[in-house]
Amino acid sequence: MRIVFRISKLGFGGAEQVFLTIARYFQQTYQAEIIFVVDRLDGDNIENARKAGFQVDTLNARDTKRSILAFAHYLKKQPCNLVISAYPDTNVACLLSKKIAASRVPVLVTEHLSLYEQMKRANWLRKAKLYCFVAFMYRLADAVVCVSEGLEQEVRKLLGNKVPIDVIHNPVRTFPTKPKQRTSKRSTTKTILAMGRITAQKDYETLLKAFALVRQQQDSKLVIVGGVLDEAYKLSLDKLVVELQLDHDVEFVGYSNTPETFYQQADLFVLSSAFEGFGNVIIEALNFGLPVVSTDCNYGPSEILKAGEFGLLSPVGNYQHLANNIVKQLQHPIASSHSRIARAQQFSVDIVAEKYWQKMTRLCHG
Repeated sequence: MRIVFRISKLGFGGAEQVFLTIARYFQQTYQAEIIFVVDRLDGDNIENARKAGFQVDTLNARDTKRSILAFAHYLKKQPCNLVISAYPDTNVACLLSKKIAASRVPVLVTEHLSLYEQMKRANWLRKAKLYCFVAFMYRLADAVVCVSEGLEQEVRKLLGNKVPIDVIHNPVRTFPTKPKQRTSKRSTTKTILAMGRITAQKDYETLLKAFALVRQQQDSKLVIVGGVLDEAYKLSLDKLVVELQLDHDVEFVGYSNTPETFYQQADLFVLSSAFEGFGNVIIEALNFGLPVVSTDCNYGPSEILKAGEFGLLSPVGNYQHLANNIVKQLQHPIASSHSRIARAQQFSVDIVAEKYWQKMTRLCHG
């Protein structure tokens, strides 16, 4: 099978990581031919995709809306069995390309982030676009996959039953070094890890304020791993670090090709997001046996942690509550390391990618 993964940019976002993970499975298990088609060759994961043996083609488009005609031409010249795309703008552009090309190739669009949360924070034009994209343009899709049950409910409210909608949770990412159960460290300083792009969605202000309270009760340091998506936001965080007198206790690492090294060195993982589509990093942390604290945001964390059975949940934006849960998990973590790892394995690549493969096979064969 020849599969095209259509994404505007191969950056360091969750959808990109999911695509790379399931693509490896398709290639290794079914000898599928994998092609990533991007607007331009400036993503952080371009090289990783090529190293994995995937073909990466560029449309040489300045932005996604300018890629529509280019991808329509691509579909005419480069036959494939199925196209899978991610993110609303790229999904719609991909669907329009198929229409213009008069192509019969099935298109599977995927949703990875809460639409309502995006609308709440958008101007009126963006809100209208998101609504129209899902309620009307997604009718051109052959199927829709949502990464969480909450997100599926959002899409179904907008799209109705015009197109088949399935929930397929994200897989736990595989790393070159196998996760191993951690042994206790001699150091009394606890390492708290956060992982995700530097953007307002991740609400690192709440995390920094929470960490300032944690430092009053527990000798600890905070390590934040993630590429900077919003430079102005990063500057505001740097300013807050100084105001809270955390200069020597907080480290912004930036994007890393080896996140597993940070999971292995951490004592606890925290996610402070205002909203998510799923929260892949929570599964990764559980897979390394780490105690987890997360905001109970839309959507994903509560589903992954089973409403608090495998990690503690805090209200969005409540730094005092987040701080209390971090201290609790550092001192007396709920669930054993073994049970956390076992929970993560319920989202294994084999299980998740196989669901995608079965869905794609059905689409290809009508």
